Amino acid sequence: RDRHHPRHERPVPPRHVDPERVARERDRRDVQRLDRYREHGHLVDRHHLAPVGDQVAQEALTDLYDHYYDAAHFEMPSVVTQSLERVILSFEPFRSTGRILDMGFGEGGLLQVAEKHGWKCYGTEISPRSLEYGTNQGWVVTSNAETDARFLSQGFDVVTMIELLEHVPNPQNFLRSAAQWLRPGGVL
Repeated sequence: RDRHHPRHERPVPPRHVDPERVARERDRRDVQRLDRYREHGHLVDRHHLAPVGDQVAQEALTDLYDHYYDAAHFEMPSVVTQSLERVILSFEPFRSTGRILDMGFGEGGLLQVAEKHGWKCYGTEISPRSLEYGTNQGWVVTSNAETDARFLSQGFDVVTMIELLEHVPNPQNFLRSAAQWLRPGGVL
């Protein structure tokens, strides 16, 4: 053994990086950051970041959502796709206009399946990367449906919000507001 080479200078084998573990850790940190903002009154409103609270927290939230889907692959595991197939098929009795609105569509899994079943797909999202993806898919997407004339009041057979309500400050008000997009006899 050579005394001139301390133990810490030996080459360290590369560590295996588990991408799913990295994604889970990122999601956990994001949720913790959102919870901290929520505790201090800095909340996300229904279509964009609401100017409530100090500007620094508001900018941090904007940055969080602007980059939330930067590493997304926009591909769903088969088990998720199968579940979404069942959800979409359950909407058939409500089909009249053929339009579905997924509020907070994220990576677009529900809209991908809906499109395969002949639905006209609409979505809201605040992430620029998700909006770009939705546009490239040919869906009608926006960050603010209230100001977008393509989104007709009472114009949708189905309005969905998968994994969204936990991100809004007042779910009851959000649900009441979301109902404006639903046609009479549609499903929320």
